Amino acid sequence: MKKYIFALSFVATLLPAQTLTMQECIDKTLQTHPDIKSFTLEISKSEQGYISARSALLPHLDLQAEYDPQRTYVMPKNGELSTLNQSNLQVGISLQQKVFDFYKTSSLIDSAKVDQEMAKLSSQEAKNLIIYKVETLYETALIQKEAIEVRKKDLQTKEELYKQSLAFVEQGLKTTSDSTRFLSALYAAQDALSKAEAEFQKTVTTLSLYTSQNISFDAEFEKSIFINKSQTAELTLKNNTELQIYDKAIEKNKFQTQALKAQHYGSLDLVAGYNHFDNINAYDTHFVGLTLNIPLFSGFDTSAKEQMSVLSTSIAREAKSSKNLLLQEEFGRLLIDKKQYAKTIEAKQAQLEASQSTKNLLQARYKEGLATYIELLDVTTLYLTSALELLEAKYNLSLIQYKIIYLTGAKQ
Repeated sequence: MKKYIFALSFVATLLPAQTLTMQECIDKTLQTHPDIKSFTLEISKSEQGYISARSALLPHLDLQAEYDPQRTYVMPKNGELSTLNQSNLQVGISLQQKVFDFYKTSSLIDSAKVDQEMAKLSSQEAKNLIIYKVETLYETALIQKEAIEVRKKDLQTKEELYKQSLAFVEQGLKTTSDSTRFLSALYAAQDALSKAEAEFQKTVTTLSLYTSQNISFDAEFEKSIFINKSQTAELTLKNNTELQIYDKAIEKNKFQTQALKAQHYGSLDLVAGYNHFDNINAYDTHFVGLTLNIPLFSGFDTSAKEQMSVLSTSIAREAKSSKNLLLQEEFGRLLIDKKQYAKTIEAKQAQLEASQSTKNLLQARYKEGLATYIELLDVTTLYLTSALELLEAKYNLSLIQYKIIYLTGAKQ
């Protein structure tokens, strides 16, 4: 049994780590994130608001019933008033149907419809923002893992240099200052690697919380989908969801203003009813007719609400303009940074290749005694810095493109 368990453990160590895709992280986050659930409920709420607004167009039926086991009636008899105790039963049904209210109801229905569209846009904006956050977390984890590999190679190089320097010291070819300096660089590389691994674990932990799954620190991440590509070159802010929400807010306020204006003129309603009475006498009554209700004075309440609605429209319009300016500024900066980082990547790639060649040359010269440990450590540090700066440039370029996609509302 122990052999069987050991065999399984050995096979498990040989299996490659499972690759975690970005789309998988996005899908799982959207399924479980509370913000998405909250906005889904807001959509349902707005749908009920629309149904409530439309109900004003439908006929309203009311049933009334009253039963009194004993009621005192006052009746004239022989020139005098007398009383009679008798049970009382009254049953009736009434109908009210709105005929015309100067488009107040239709404006409120349109306002509720726009409110429904705003709820959907808000939900989409929440999804876009969460997708952007997951993308940045995923990209951060990817770059941090690649940086760990770079630091592991740097640590391996410094270990080899340290062991080499010890051999040279034993042979009398180098002094102890060489070996102690390489040992110091080795300790520094170990510390830097430890810090890089800790930062990577923090990012993976946060990504696990977003996706509601336990992501292993050994998980593999797919390469960035944006490096050396230009999918965002022609995108604009036309489809930005925040600006669309402002447009809908302006439209909603306009409909509400129309409804408040129509309220000054009242409404025309069709009314009908039927009642059955059973007390001293049993009889039925019914009626059919039209009622016109015109508000003459409401203490300026309607006028004040109308002006508030007009002001809300103006406020929403100015808020949209302000938001648009901020987005245009951010969008312009992102496009400039995107071009700059594309050039930075080319420069850092060339610098990395050059430092690699210099590093190989100085390692050979150091063995021959033609270069000092200072020169060798300097070029090793230059190579490490070039590799890390290249990763950072690629990382920043990817984040810029994800941010552009988020701002423009582009489909991925």
